[in-house]
Amino acid sequence: MRASIKSLNVGTTVNEVYLLSNIEYKAAKNGSMFLSCKLVDSTGEVQAKKWSSTPQDEAKFPAGRSAYARVSAKIEEYNGNKQAIISDLSPETPADLSPFVPTSK
Repeated sequence: MRASIKSLNVGTTVNEVYLLSNIEYKAAKNGSMFLSCKLVDSTGEVQAKKWSSTPQDEAKFPAGRSAYARVSAKIEEYNGNKQAIISDLSPETPADLSPFVPTSK
């Protein structure tokens, strides 16, 4: 069963395909670069970070764009909100786009 954004709970790990939106690369206080984005599906969105991003990350997931990716992450709480801490990220086009199409409630 697919791990929807809405179903993610603090303390769980996930390995799923999501849409990455609002992709940005920023400098951490220690000077290393990190990726900041939102993971999105039809059930919602969650802020995500990948610490110590690489030039390969920037080539695969350019800033200012959106992209589908297989995401391995742990869900944590930061300032009272859920946040995904990404450990691995790879481009992947979903075979079924229906989990990403908004539906009426």
